[in-house]
Amino acid sequence: MSKARKGTELHDAATKNLPLTQAELASVFCCCKETIQSYTKQGMPCIYLGARKGGKGSRPVYRYADCMAWLEKRTTHAE
Repeated sequence: MSKARKGTELHDAATKNLPLTQAELASVFCCCKETIQSYTKQGMPCIYLGARKGGKGSRPVYRYADCMAWLEKRTTHAE
């Protein structure tokens, strides 16, 4: 299992658009992991790693730029 990224390392991963876990994305967005899970159910883009999408053993990872674009699009459509 890999070491969790924190602080500057996490920020660098986000700006380089490397895949982030739910917990890492939550940290970057300053929200809880449950918010990221809710956004995922609402259609926030992610890539599933593991057996099959949503199946046992699969876990989503996120690209910061894709998620920011999705959030910005939602925000502008809500106004």
